[in-house]
Amino acid sequence: MNNKKKQAFEDLFSALGEKHEINGAVLAAENGRILYQGSFGDAELKTNRPLNDQSIFELASVSKPFTALGMIILEQQGKLRYDDMIERWLPDFPYPGITIRHLLQHTSGLPDYIELFLEHWDRDNIAVNQDVINML
Repeated sequence: MNNKKKQAFEDLFSALGEKHEINGAVLAAENGRILYQGSFGDAELKTNRPLNDQSIFELASVSKPFTALGMIILEQQGKLRYDDMIERWLPDFPYPGITIRHLLQHTSGLPDYIELFLEHWDRDNIAVNQDVINML
């Protein structure tokens, strides 16, 4: 079954790539196994630098709905509660009293990390999640 899915992904994205109808990176996985991975188009439009599987993307808030959906699924499965304190899941997090519900509703009161980064981060370096947590 996985070979059929893999072939379907290859056919689809090859056709889209040949027609230049896709610009991005794609990874499809099932049960922890990669079925398909491909990169299409340019990483930087000004220089026509092509995308590849090592290209870095600044996702910013694009990932928030996916994270929220994950939280909803975990709550429905009884693995967490919306009113759980964040320190239950991140014991070293330096902002006590914040719940999962606060984060989902954007009412946590956490500082705007973008402003902190503009002031204090060397923008020649790519920040990872741990850098954000450390700065907060």
